[in-house]
Amino acid sequence: MTKVEIIALQPRNNPRIFRADDTGELLIILEGLPGELATVIPTPENIVGPEVVEGLMSASLLRSTAEGRPDAALAASSDLTFTSKPADGEAISIGSTSYILKVTPSSAFQVAIAGSLAGTISNLVEAINNGPPISGGAHPDVTAAGSATVLSVTATTAGEPGNEIPTSTTTSASWDGATLTGGIPKLTPTRVGQVCRYGDSSPYSIYVASTLDPDTGWQLVSSEGNSVFWNPFAGAYRVLTLDADDNFDFTPLP
Repeated sequence: MTKVEIIALQPRNNPRIFRADDTGELLIILEGLPGELATVIPTPENIVGPEVVEGLMSASLLRSTAEGRPDAALAASSDLTFTSKPADGEAISIGSTSYILKVTPSSAFQVAIAGSLAGTISNLVEAINNGPPISGGAHPDVTAAGSATVLSVTATTAGEPGNEIPTSTTTSASWDGATLTGGIPKLTPTRVGQVCRYGDSSPYSIYVASTLDPDTGWQLVSSEGNSVFWNPFAGAYRVLTLDADDNFDFTPLP
């Protein structure tokens, strides 16, 4: 067996194949931490034959979360965190809609200040989701939920547009930011057979495009963080897996 120094985290459930600079041998690297020496073993020829060697490409070079999500678009959101009950006349704005907090509401888009902070947040949730008590409809761009001290709003339309919804307040409460954030679009395949490795950290989920339809084209083929490689000779992708007994498999994607 050979030892090599790890320069980046190498999780066990995401084994890597590489070619040794000095010998040209195709090797598999096992788990390891940066700065440590990890065990490297030869790749069995019955798993990766010579015809595959020149065509290996790690899924880490393919699409990931930066361009979008293969499973579903994600809606933008934000939290408004309170430390005390709002005062009469203070306002909360989401998009183009402002809610005025009043002890006694008397006009459109005024929301009652309850006897407790939790009760006031509950009134805001009701106003956003179903309309204020006197007049004014449900908010056109967001829905709301609340806890004892936090008002949470989520864009009704998933994807990037929600990231443009502004928020502000004249109360002592604080929004997470000046706009909603976290909206991620649905990823549209650009070709059949395209691979998307999705996730912020290992283990990743691996999707392959069966059609160019963004709603139905992506098929989940692995959620175990397996490495995916392209074999140009076979015109197909292969999945490399490693079990607890160091048994490897290199098989076609389903």
